[in-house]
Amino acid sequence: MIACPRSKGRDRPTKRKVKSLVKRWSKVAQRYHFHSLRNKRAKADVLISPDRAQITSLLDEHREITDDTEFLVYFLGHSTAHAENDLRLILGIDENGEDKTCNLTWLLMTLYDTPVKKLILVLDTCHAGRTAHTLNGLQFEYYAMLATGSAYAFDAQFTEGLLRAFEEPLRKSDQRIDRAVGGVTYKKTFEYARSYVIERSDNTTSGQVPMSFGDYTGDVLRVAPVVVPQAYNSYAASRTIYGRLYMLLQLFLRNQNVTLSQLRTIVGRHDAFLLRRNENSSDDYLSSQRLDDYISFMRTAGWLIQPSGRFQLTDRGRTASNRNRFNRAVLDTIECHVFPRALTLNHLDEVVLELLRDMIPPTPAKIKERAAMKGLAVSLNAATRIALQVLPSTGRFLKVSADTIFPSERGGTQARTYPLNSLV
Repeated sequence: MIACPRSKGRDRPTKRKVKSLVKRWSKVAQRYHFHSLRNKRAKADVLISPDRAQITSLLDEHREITDDTEFLVYFLGHSTAHAENDLRLILGIDENGEDKTCNLTWLLMTLYDTPVKKLILVLDTCHAGRTAHTLNGLQFEYYAMLATGSAYAFDAQFTEGLLRAFEEPLRKSDQRIDRAVGGVTYKKTFEYARSYVIERSDNTTSGQVPMSFGDYTGDVLRVAPVVVPQAYNSYAASRTIYGRLYMLLQLFLRNQNVTLSQLRTIVGRHDAFLLRRNENSSDDYLSSQRLDDYISFMRTAGWLIQPSGRFQLTDRGRTASNRNRFNRAVLDTIECHVFPRALTLNHLDEVVLELLRDMIPPTPAKIKERAAMKGLAVSLNAATRIALQVLPSTGRFLKVSADTIFPSERGGTQARTYPLNSLV
């Protein structure tokens, strides 16, 4: 981080404020495992009003930089426009009371002399967006976060927004989480900071709108915590696979020793299993073949047995039928009894995310194929297919990737849907 509070003729942000922001940034850098160029065991480097020689000296000591190093340059201070697409960054005031400066292009050219290949550039300074043409010509993988376009940046508001994005604890459905990768990314962090600035700006006078450039997504900064409810997910529609599985448990509780024929009659009259209402003929309910798939899942799960041709819930099935334990029972059952021993829910997440990154719809066949490449055998029997369809509603499985595996069953809708459903 290069922080420069002093500039000729300017008094904001104050030296005290910049000092506070630097202190917060240092804590964020430590929390997110940024470290010094000189030593991986040392804290991230912070330069306060340096001169060019200090910057060059730091970059010359790049013992810890490799081709895989993700390099972050963060500038907080004043600047003036230079040439057509350049910025003159003000590093402070010299002994004659004049501005010390360096050009952004000089800084970038200096980086070319290091092994840096992956760059995150943050400029909280005026006119930052005018460098778009220069940034598009970078010979790095890069992502640039700029406090403003061609307008002014006011009192380090962009830095305040970024720090808050890093500092605030994650919440359920947090907008900083990229669901496709399962955590906080630079892009999502920028979007949070951008919203913070815009909400606090008087657009009639300031016009400060942060901008970003570059396709480098970077590493996941913070993995999103997975909070899984134990109880039945009441937000899931009753006609989802998840809802119908729970309803079948309730039907078996109320109808002990029922035969398959009797069960089909009961299901054929229950609203949870309605597929379509017909005006001039009988309504369509869950087919016998589809009901057999549910039964296959429940038998594989150890929830159901069929002595003498009559269905009975096991002790494990009765536990699963408890609304306060259903969600936990479903997840434990899938991982321990339905999936092969070597395939965990974490493994499935990895497989689906790999497919999405490769722009391949994660259909069951593609999941089976990609899992096989990892040495994981997946049999797409009826129980496994039901398991894959149930997962999106549990809240455990990564939602965006999970919802792409199967659309909702005909006659029902998920409580929440995502655009990636269109892939299948």
